[in-house]
Amino acid sequence: MKKKILMGSAVLLYLAAFLLIGFYFYMDFSRDYGLSPSGRVMVLLGSCLAMYPGGVLLSKAVPHRIGNRALRWNLVVWLALYVILLCTLTLFDETFSRGGLRLVAWNRERLDQYLRYSFNPAPFATIWPYVAGFAKGELAPYIFVYNILGNIAALMPFGFFLPLLFGRQERFGWFLLTMVGIVAVIELLQFATLSGSCDIDDLILNVLGASAMFALLRIKGIRRLVRRIFLLE
Repeated sequence: MKKKILMGSAVLLYLAAFLLIGFYFYMDFSRDYGLSPSGRVMVLLGSCLAMYPGGVLLSKAVPHRIGNRALRWNLVVWLALYVILLCTLTLFDETFSRGGLRLVAWNRERLDQYLRYSFNPAPFATIWPYVAGFAKGELAPYIFVYNILGNIAALMPFGFFLPLLFGRQERFGWFLLTMVGIVAVIELLQFATLSGSCDIDDLILNVLGASAMFALLRIKGIRRLVRRIFLLE
């Protein structure tokens, strides 16, 4: 009887989670409605918060091996949702004037203009003016937070998901190569669709943030705690 109650509760929590995910996609693709960036984050976070206790209850109602897989699948779904959110914010979000995956008809004039104003291959050429302006009080704090701290935080979740889900990603060399590849793809897609700038400093900040999360979760006590919470090991 107890296992049936646990299973029923788990099913209800998963149902709530997937209803929230369905609501997210309905609102995101609706022409009459829409979600702000913070609204997207809150809806997807709500679905994840429903799935976690659902997975814990499910693990108590089924054999341990199956329950462990359920918790891993939770992480896979969360990673997929995070990637969808990341793609939305970097390529499709009208709040940030993102045009979506519509390939641009390039010509020489447009290319020259883009390379002049939206392309930066020089490391720290973008970062330093923000840091210096903020330090001197000449830059509004929210601009610094959005452009510097926001870029650092944006890809930090990869430092959580990849090592937990993929054994090879527990080695920093593989993780670093993966992150450089992911950020390079995002930057190239933004370049190809005029959905943002293509900036080496974005790559530096994004990879720095993900690496910081990776390093934090390599601390033995924190690593053990994270695996105990999310994988019940």
